[in-house]
Amino acid sequence: MTQATVPTTTGPSREQLERKIDSALDEYYDNYEVMDTTDLIQSFLPKELGGLLAEKVLMRVLDKNDVQRLDFTSQLLRALLRQNLVSQTQLESAFYSLLDIWDDLVMDSPRASNALGYIIAKGFILGYLAGNFLECIVSRPSLVSSGEAEKILALCLQTLKKNWNSDVVKNFWQKSQKSIKEFIKPQRTEEQFLVLYELKDVIS
Repeated sequence: MTQATVPTTTGPSREQLERKIDSALDEYYDNYEVMDTTDLIQSFLPKELGGLLAEKVLMRVLDKNDVQRLDFTSQLLRALLRQNLVSQTQLESAFYSLLDIWDDLVMDSPRASNALGYIIAKGFILGYLAGNFLECIVSRPSLVSSGEAEKILALCLQTLKKNWNSDVVKNFWQKSQKSIKEFIKPQRTEEQFLVLYELKDVIS
């Protein structure tokens, strides 16, 4: 008498999971319901794909200048981190991955530096990024030489300026232990940068 074979079941493929992520994000950007979206994602996403999720969220806004969309993206990133759907390491790696292909991204999305600067600033404000995160920008020479690094930094500081008072921004910048010279194009002076981006009152 032969023993019956028990059928094995396998979970959804990576491709299927990616489609589910895309569908969940489509729904989020239609209604901006953070809890509904995180509950939905929690129902199907393995923890090891948290980095992929974070990358997909960031890619949704790189070509946008819509402040409301950027704000809701920031709220979603914070919620994903708080509910352990994305780890701190996975989130930061998602940012690093974008910076690694930045030259290609800005060709398709010229406003990407503005969006990224805003999202980074919100990360500092909402607590999903550490203050030393700026190091990852200056660690990529091509971003500095192309002028992308200074645009990202400028939008980041301008956003902080709108949300915090000048003294808080000054304190934040001092704690970062960074220098404006590390971010600006070689032909631009620090004074020119501060005047161009109206930041003299927060960076001395």
